Amino acid sequence: MAASAFMEYREYRDKEDDQEPTLEGPYLLCEDVFQFSYNEDKQVVSQRFQEWLNDAVLAGLDQWRRQL
Repeated sequence: MAASAFMEYREYRDKEDDQEPTLEGPYLLCEDVFQFSYNEDKQVVSQRFQEWLNDAVLAGLDQWRRQL
């Protein structure tokens, strides 16, 4: 199994409720996907995932900062 991280931006140009948002992205946040197997130890997978997720969140925050 695998997980990937990306982000998209949705922007409403006007304040009208019926307007469709414009989308930007997706922007890839991690070069590597997180891969794991059903037979791996849960604690090991959890620790690896937490490290991978932290990197993805930091990359996402950096991408978001550049869009401001």
